[in-house]
Amino acid sequence: MGNPIKLGLAGMGIVACVFFTVAMLWAELGMPSEIDFPHTIKLLRAESLTTTMVEGYNGMFKSPTETYLTGKKAEGPLGDYVYAAMIALAFFGGAVAIMAVGSEDETEKTIVPAKK
Repeated sequence: MGNPIKLGLAGMGIVACVFFTVAMLWAELGMPSEIDFPHTIKLLRAESLTTTMVEGYNGMFKSPTETYLTGKKAEGPLGDYVYAAMIALAFFGGAVAIMAVGSEDETEKTIVPAKK
């Protein structure tokens, strides 16, 4: 992949995909202020990593997200709405990365040429 623009676009897509994939965990935990760690996180001894992640995402997303969703009269756990948004953004970031990497060649390489 020699084109620096495509390389940069693929890199940004990968970073966005990973960022929003990790945000899905934050949304799945219910956007907590106080963390009651699930057994899996305790088993992996990832409490400090999870605490840092939750505090970071709370600082970036929690207040504006809650304000917007409560203003729209969202019903049920707000984390479910945020989870749906984060998975959509993760898919979009992955799609951008795949598009940038896959557009290097104009020829399709998955088609087997027919024998003559």
